[in-house]
Amino acid sequence: RSPSALTRSPCGTTPGSGLGVVNRIDQSVDFYWGAASPAKGISADKFSARWVGQIVANYSETYTFTTRSDDGIRLCINNQLIIDNWTKHSLTSNTGSIALQAGQAYNIKMEYFDYSGSATARLMWSSPSQTLQDVPASQLYAQSPFGNSPASTDQQIEAENFDLGNAGVAFSDKTVGNAGAADRTTDVD
Repeated sequence: RSPSALTRSPCGTTPGSGLGVVNRIDQSVDFYWGAASPAKGISADKFSARWVGQIVANYSETYTFTTRSDDGIRLCINNQLIIDNWTKHSLTSNTGSIALQAGQAYNIKMEYFDYSGSATARLMWSSPSQTLQDVPASQLYAQSPFGNSPASTDQQIEAENFDLGNAGVAFSDKTVGNAGAADRTTDVD
């Protein structure tokens, strides 16, 4: 298996809205969009993204994951929620730790939303044997095709379902199951 990156896609749009979705492979999660759109056809505000794939540690020890985000962020490693700051906020660092075994692939999912203003999403890690750094592409593997299949040999982290904004934004929408535009704290679209 050769490393690549994670797959990114929008976290869903309102069904029947006619709004597009962007799916792509990212080498890492280190984005500062500022006030710009993250991709063609995506609103500069009120969008969301989800990166999914697998991550492989270099050392058998406890890793501390650090996210930098503006606005909401959640990170799951091996199906365990280790970072959960699903709120509107300015640029903020969050950390969470988990023990990993060298060479073993673990599922990774990072979810993000931008409400308004500047937009940033970044994923870093450190351990007793490694200083804080962006998680490198060499340790990330995509799931293909944009789902829950095992890591492939030629893709990296999967970014899925950029939400195109407004009514479909993950943390506050008016679709069934989140009536009244209440802040959603349990899941994205």
